[in-house]
Amino acid sequence: MTKIIHDQVWPGSTLPFGGPTRALRIAERAASAVLRRAADEVPGVTTVSCRLA
Repeated sequence: MTKIIHDQVWPGSTLPFGGPTRALRIAERAASAVLRRAADEVPGVTTVSCRLA
């Protein structure tokens, strides 16, 4: 049960967000979800997966 809860709330890897002078970070899962939704809005584009590096 603990593993299930951990997997649900753990943000995973974080990425720098907001430029080099800002200390902001965004969860990789959240950034991927936003990019997939944006790509899905483009006619003729189907998003299968998204990997940020």
